Amino acid sequence: YDFHTEDVDNLSKVFGQPCWKVADLMAEIAHGLDPDVESMYESAGRETLYRRDYRGITAHHQMHGQQLGHHALFLAAGKLLQTYPVTDDWWYESDPWGEWLGRYALTRDDGLWLSDGTDRTPIDTAEFLLERKDKDFVITGDREKLLQLVSVGSRIGKELVVEGDWHSADNVKIAISSALVPSKKAAMLARKLTREEPITVWLPYYSENDYDGEHTQGDKNGYTPWIVLRSGEARLDEYDPYGVPSASLRPRLAEEFVKFCDLSSEDPFGRIWKDNRGRLSLRCQAWGRENKYQEDGSHSGTRLFCTTSLLKRILRKYDMDLLILVNLQCSEKETHRRNSKYTNTVTVVRVTSSLDFEYFEGRINHPYSPRF
Repeated sequence: YDFHTEDVDNLSKVFGQPCWKVADLMAEIAHGLDPDVESMYESAGRETLYRRDYRGITAHHQMHGQQLGHHALFLAAGKLLQTYPVTDDWWYESDPWGEWLGRYALTRDDGLWLSDGTDRTPIDTAEFLLERKDKDFVITGDREKLLQLVSVGSRIGKELVVEGDWHSADNVKIAISSALVPSKKAAMLARKLTREEPITVWLPYYSENDYDGEHTQGDKNGYTPWIVLRSGEARLDEYDPYGVPSASLRPRLAEEFVKFCDLSSEDPFGRIWKDNRGRLSLRCQAWGRENKYQEDGSHSGTRLFCTTSLLKRILRKYDMDLLILVNLQCSEKETHRRNSKYTNTVTVVRVTSSLDFEYFEGRINHPYSPRF
């Protein structure tokens, strides 16, 4: 059903033809490839893993009939392109054919694969964040371990993690975010974050198309977003085992701060950002593997590092402090239930313009209790 509505029907609209006509053309092509096939549900001996036939067709795993359907789709597209003009009387894009075909091309338009921009897994992300307590394992509340996640030791070094999302070696989800706050209110706002419900606590950010932050501010008055989080869908190379979608969706600094610090990146994936003197200012890692069709599958990871020299310059210019929110989450399936049990550990690190820091301990291994 999804294949018919999302692929076949959209192709028919590109050429202004009835959908049934394109479907008949595809059936003719499919029978030319395999005269005995009767439907796209035929496996022809191919094992159907994890009941994927009920999840629609994906590029990750296809049965024999589904592969024939995809071959027939593109062969039919070629025949239609030879026979009929492209119509744009219904399409919101200026290039209907290019937009349709682009859905099945590489994620990037420059010809680079996601694997070209995927880094090796950083060794220091293979930490263990669960600790034995009585007969159970709980998320750590160890100050030193939590500070290490943002690259802070006994004092602040040459760079800090200001945005990140990855999993530890024992499958604890690590979420790091940050925002600028007025220096006089920094301690108050930090304590306020530690009192919020850990599973929903957040800091404002910019999305790719936000210029004023209104869509990400919510009820977070007093916090100034400075990080851009990007979103998008992977295409042909989504299931490349050596690449992850986040390689092309790395977080970055907001345009206002990029211009103020005169930063630029020559790397097509935005791994490295330098100032006008060629000095390293930001670096962003993206690694791992992604399997969105398995709940306990492999995970990707990202980390955005900001040099303390750049951070100091920004904090002094805007008379701000930086709050870094660290949120660790562990999920565990409840016995005989479909739901999962969540626990979180939260902490906040305040960084001043003199590069001093203050540690605010939040809730440790806090269980989430849904209201309904």
